[in-house]
Amino acid sequence: MDSVSGIAFYAAALPLVAALAADQELFAAYQRANRDRGSGPHVALDDIARYLRECRKAGELPPGAEPHTLALTLCGTAQFEAYTEYLAGPDALPGGRADRLAAAADLMLSTGGVPAATSFTCPPPGKAGRRAHTQPLLRFT
Repeated sequence: MDSVSGIAFYAAALPLVAALAADQELFAAYQRANRDRGSGPHVALDDIARYLRECRKAGELPPGAEPHTLALTLCGTAQFEAYTEYLAGPDALPGGRADRLAAAADLMLSTGGVPAATSFTCPPPGKAGRRAHTQPLLRFT
């Protein structure tokens, strides 16, 4: 599943989750079923973090990149895209979904919004020191 169809899944799931949340008994049963089956939204997060860890091992991400934090940020971006499109309509956000996701990934994983020709540094979470990020590292298509 690519990032664009992942957002379509989030958008399709929103009414179901809303209905579940409206009925606390039903929601508790849903949570139990997820625990019993080892399913739920955290599974996608774990899969993406595992993928990003492999990318880091392969040298495709900086050594200081934290895969779980990046995965959480990417999933949060996808969920916000779905939520906004569902509530405000598909034209509520500028540009195309794939372009927005590629731009968000580049921002998160590379320059921090500073043009690639400019060095940008930020300390990795919980670590001393600074790491320079100067080029895009990941593209979603």
